[in-house]
Amino acid sequence: MSKKLLLAFLLATSAGYKANAQFHIGAKADANFFKVTGEGIKPAFTPGIELGVYGTWKISELFSLQPELLYTQNTATKDGDFSAKYINNNNPDGSRHIKLNYFSIPLLLRYNITPRFTIDAGPEFSYLFYSNESLLMYGKDAFKRPNAAVVGGVSYKVSKVTFFGRYVQGLTDINDIDDRYDWKTQQLQVGLSVEIK
Repeated sequence: MSKKLLLAFLLATSAGYKANAQFHIGAKADANFFKVTGEGIKPAFTPGIELGVYGTWKISELFSLQPELLYTQNTATKDGDFSAKYINNNNPDGSRHIKLNYFSIPLLLRYNITPRFTIDAGPEFSYLFYSNESLLMYGKDAFKRPNAAVVGGVSYKVSKVTFFGRYVQGLTDINDIDDRYDWKTQQLQVGLSVEIK
């Protein structure tokens, strides 16, 4: 699945390069505050990191497109009522701490209010490639692998550096235990990107 995400990103950026001469690539990093909403998981934002690359090309004076390929490192915490909510599946000896690492591809449409200031929005598709959690007995996974989300944010460019803030709302129920309770992700991101070319 991660190879498919990489291929999709490379195709999108190469298509953009051919379609428009005003094409740029860069690297980005941000502080990522992550939360899983739903029964059995503590409803609090926890800090993590996000690193990646992006391609941007201008399609008009007002609009540009920006696909990204990101690595996201997230954490969450099992809530105190988990054993009561999942009495038949709970691992009584499991850790409360949860680590979830994703590859993500946001596909953003950027509206250029000014040459420096933009509003960014679009879908994001993610795949959970690594998880370190022991919520369930017999080593079963508690989280589904794919996750779709919507992204909204703003950015401000100074020379080749862009500062941005975003909110990411998960749309997929990532609870792989049963279908009684929905788990959905939320992320608050603050970071910067640097144009390389």
